[in-house]
Amino acid sequence: MEQKISGTVVLVIDIDAQGNPVDVEVERSEPAGVFDQAAIDAAWKWKFNPELKAGKPVASRVRVPVTFEIPPGGEDTGTS
Repeated sequence: MEQKISGTVVLVIDIDAQGNPVDVEVERSEPAGVFDQAAIDAAWKWKFNPELKAGKPVASRVRVPVTFEIPPGGEDTGTS
């Protein structure tokens, strides 16, 4: 935010039958490498609703875009 940079990281996350991440990988990011680690660190803390097959939870894989944006007013330096 200090550098006034925004971007997107697309993660591919393997999820176990309990909804916990078991693997997190960056599929692509823009700008490359800038937000990758922050997105990965966040994803490891997430809990998912597992996919259901025949009414039972199963392991699955999801693709999640994570967007980093400067919040409205974030570009204001606060000096008037």
